[in-house]
Amino acid sequence: MYWPIGTPKTYATSSSSGPEFNLVVSEDGITNPFDRASINEPPQHPYVSSTEPFHENGAHNALPEPSVESTTPLTPATPATPAVESVERGDPDQPDSAAFASTQIPDAVKLPLKDPVLALRTSRSGSLFAVITATSMAVWQTKPTAILAVVVRSVSSLSTYGENFDLLMRPDSAILVVHTTQGYLITYSLATDSEAHVYKPYFPSYANIQRRRQIHAGPGGSAPDQFLWGPGEGAGVRDVSVRFRMVIKVDAGIESALALDDELTKTEMISRMGWLDKKITITEMTHDRPMNLSTWITSDGKAHAVQRVSARKLAEGEADPKKLFKGYCFHSPRGKFDHARRAVINARFSLIAVGCANGSIHVYSARDYAGNIPPSHIHTLPVSHTVSGALTTLSYSPDGYCLFAGFSFDGSVAETAGEDWLSSVIDAVWLGGGSELLIASRNREAIWAIEMARSAVAGCYNSANLLRTVLQTSTSVMIYRGYDLPDLASISAEPFLWHTAEIPPAYLLNQWPIRHTVISPDGRYVAVAGRRGLAHYSVNSGRWKTFVNEAAENEFQVRGGMCWYQHILVAAVEVNRTHEIRLYSREAALDGSMVVHSQPVSAPIVLITTSGEDSLLVYTYENLLYHFIFTPYAGSLVDGDPSQDVAVASVLFLVDAKLVLLCPSVNSEGHLKYDMRVISQNVEFYASMRDQPAQDVLASSPQNNSTKTVDTSLRNALWVFDGTEFKVWPELQDVMRAASGESSGDLPATVSIPIDFYPLSTLQAKGILLGVEADLVQRRDLNFSLFRFTIRTHLFLPNILRFLLVDNRSADAVSLAQQFQHLEYFPHALEMLLHQVLDDEVDSAPVPEKAILPRVLSLLSCFKEYLDIVVQCTRKTEARQWRTLFAYLPPVQELFEESLLRGSLKTAGGYLIILHTLDELGSAPEQTNASATHLHREED
Repeated sequence: MYWPIGTPKTYATSSSSGPEFNLVVSEDGITNPFDRASINEPPQHPYVSSTEPFHENGAHNALPEPSVESTTPLTPATPATPAVESVERGDPDQPDSAAFASTQIPDAVKLPLKDPVLALRTSRSGSLFAVITATSMAVWQTKPTAILAVVVRSVSSLSTYGENFDLLMRPDSAILVVHTTQGYLITYSLATDSEAHVYKPYFPSYANIQRRRQIHAGPGGSAPDQFLWGPGEGAGVRDVSVRFRMVIKVDAGIESALALDDELTKTEMISRMGWLDKKITITEMTHDRPMNLSTWITSDGKAHAVQRVSARKLAEGEADPKKLFKGYCFHSPRGKFDHARRAVINARFSLIAVGCANGSIHVYSARDYAGNIPPSHIHTLPVSHTVSGALTTLSYSPDGYCLFAGFSFDGSVAETAGEDWLSSVIDAVWLGGGSELLIASRNREAIWAIEMARSAVAGCYNSANLLRTVLQTSTSVMIYRGYDLPDLASISAEPFLWHTAEIPPAYLLNQWPIRHTVISPDGRYVAVAGRRGLAHYSVNSGRWKTFVNEAAENEFQVRGGMCWYQHILVAAVEVNRTHEIRLYSREAALDGSMVVHSQPVSAPIVLITTSGEDSLLVYTYENLLYHFIFTPYAGSLVDGDPSQDVAVASVLFLVDAKLVLLCPSVNSEGHLKYDMRVISQNVEFYASMRDQPAQDVLASSPQNNSTKTVDTSLRNALWVFDGTEFKVWPELQDVMRAASGESSGDLPATVSIPIDFYPLSTLQAKGILLGVEADLVQRRDLNFSLFRFTIRTHLFLPNILRFLLVDNRSADAVSLAQQFQHLEYFPHALEMLLHQVLDDEVDSAPVPEKAILPRVLSLLSCFKEYLDIVVQCTRKTEARQWRTLFAYLPPVQELFEESLLRGSLKTAGGYLIILHTLDELGSAPEQTNASATHLHREED
């Protein structure tokens, strides 16, 4: 559901600095022998000044706000950290802190600009990230992307502790730890002041800014300095100070380290952990806070799921006080190529991905904390691991839908389209809720930011987003427009197939990133929601509507998703720790006083979605499912009772990758109960064609309505995607009857439709599955490459027709095919069906009673393109397969003569070639003369 788009942005330490920029070199607790005289003097401010903010297009034209603080900045107090004694505690002006001495050498020391990046880390909130080189550390702000502070280590510090090797950042970004090559941990504290800003634009001519504000979309009260900022940059550049704390020496050496919220105060020997093998070391550790779970990879290639024993159990004596951790091995390698190298946890879907030595990624499902972690699936590289190199990093997107894997590819520049940053990836982190991906490469001094386009389903799972393709980027919404276009135009790769709507900059200024995007079932309206508030858009008019009142926009946050009912936007919101369902009209202005209806809910909302014509389903954290009915006004319910619908309505929902059907029934005491039946496993998403608008659903063949007993229009089909293929039940009612026990036997069989791309929607009326695929494009008129995605399609009609024919339902197959015969590529779909069946039966040679080829040919004979389809198929198959094909057809001579009678000379020429190949009686010359005579008569 994620695709890179556009040109990657490059960020690096700027070579320019302000005239008063002084670089402070960190001695990291070592007294400078050349500065003895300064011991009795007050020390310099123990922090590093901020450099100028650097963007991909250069620095902002911003000046520091003139004030006393700009020349003598105050250092915010360092947050106290439990169980760690900070060296700067006490009076900072006393000279007894020789361990905190810093040396200012403006002439001899310069900011390292060409040192390659060694590690990249980000905070839990994503607002800050930090990088290290061999001699320095830089702290960056995400939006605006600017360097807030730089720590450059002195020569004495480097010789004593060693060069930088790795970087750790506590999730709240309060502490940074540098791991050195000599086994030291150098800790720094990071303090921020949310009210202070380092840079503030200054405009000498305010009148010009007033004229620009008139064309600025959105709230009219924006401050003039906000015109410089982009998405998410409304807060400006914050003031940050970095202080040295202490140096920790680990005599035994450091293999791996973790930065956690809670600090450890006890030690447990690895050799005494009974659940670990003897004489092994831990090579990598990762931790996931939402799941409260860690993964340890050991030197023998195994992966373990680990939890720290809770303090309550230790206090109550339920656990051995000497045992601090408990773990379970869930990945045991079968050979050296299966040795674990990296691991990452996906809390959203309770998955653990383990990267192996051969480049494959084994994914496991964490079902509980007792070691029940069975394998789920395996991602295999399309190339050999000798080509891709070793796996270097794994990272799940914040929503859990995308897994990024980096490899130490050492290919040539030509193999990476001139973009050498694509090779030797060492680290990658997600920003903006998955809207951007930061990448650091080996031997490169810069970092790259790749913008990602993702499906709207990732942020807002509902039927409209599944049935219509909508892509969300960092600043825009892209809507596929091929539903109402001619058949061939809807599957082309032209840019006009996408309607791109730029989200108002005024909304993105403070509400970036966009977390939810939803389209209406008819494709007329789109709504987006960011950090707070929302905005909606009309595709026909091309106009956005945002909140005029900034306070009303910041009052609530969308949590639980959105959906459209006609022109009404339904949003699940949180307001002052209370939860509501709000209805906004597209025709009215967005304001707190213009809410059409507000429905309080007692618990946070997980998901909202429309169902049927006028129903709304709401699922909450209390494990309760609410059913609402839309009415024109309060108390206007004409027919139907929501409280009684639960007695007859079945519920289909997706949980833990299982598609579950709840069917109502009555127990022996006369009480209503639900029978649960899992109808499919390993499901990524599903779509019911009942939720598709009537105009997009196939209509039944009118000529057959009087005699047909089975609906073959696929209007009640259920589509299920399991990551590799679609499974389709042509009739959902059959599934419900089997699941409820009304019919004997198991669930009905499904149609299997394998595809080689990720599907986004089903264009049922056009008989295709739609998806996109990203490509790295290099143009001759540009000196850089860019990512561009192209449309991918797959015809599903051959698969469904074959399923019906195998089930000996030839009449249903003919009826279904007749509903698609208006498509321009309908003959091609039938040719694909014939080709697939012919390839299978030439090798398998089934008995005539079980052969499907005769049924396929019988189906083709019902359409006028029959003769052309057979000839086209023979042109794309080997001659040895022709005898199998024509064993179930009339003699080739008759087909040749019929083509001549129809005037299909090109088709007749194809049958003439077949006659020359298969003819054993020597009649081919006679047919050639007949064909030449006919051509002369037609003057062709």
